[in-house]
Amino acid sequence: MTTEHKFFELIEVISQEQLLSYLDWGTTAMWEQIGLKGDPFMWINGVHYFQPIPKGKVTFNKRMIEVWLTAKCQKDPDLHMTAIQRFQELHPGAVPTRGRRKNLA
Repeated sequence: MTTEHKFFELIEVISQEQLLSYLDWGTTAMWEQIGLKGDPFMWINGVHYFQPIPKGKVTFNKRMIEVWLTAKCQKDPDLHMTAIQRFQELHPGAVPTRGRRKNLA
């Protein structure tokens, strides 16, 4: 199997409504999870969810949410972190980058 095919096995885009139904969550729980920082079970924009425009529509990657849910239930942060790393290896554009400031002087 090629790398391209493996990458597409890691993506199934679903809507916010589908996510809330799948996890049996309300919107508050979803936004708390999206806002979680510094935790091995945090969600990453471009991996677990996609929001191309700030304050725009959010969609979710069901495959990575499934891995997150499994890891969380098993209390296995390494499983989650390994899945994120693999996802980012297969899709380098999913790695968050900081913008560089231009020297205007």
